[in-house]
Amino acid sequence: MQLTFDRTWLKRAGWVALAIGVFVLTPFVLSVLAEVTGVVHFREIYGPLLMWNDLSAPAFVVGFVIILALMTVMMYLVLRAFSPTEGAW
Repeated sequence: MQLTFDRTWLKRAGWVALAIGVFVLTPFVLSVLAEVTGVVHFREIYGPLLMWNDLSAPAFVVGFVIILALMTVMMYLVLRAFSPTEGAW
């Protein structure tokens, strides 16, 4: 019984650690996305004013979708750590 209990908590800790890892990597993923889409050079091209144009709009939509996907992965990993058949304690 004790061995199963320890393995369960070890698996839970692993799933939660993976979710924390995805949370920590999110800004780096968004930075890579900004480099790939060219949004990093937006100020150099258009100045300090925020304008919705051919460069900013698709990058914003892709960034929003990436954030939703990463949040979905984090939620999946946290929910994977716990089973609905077990009690809260």
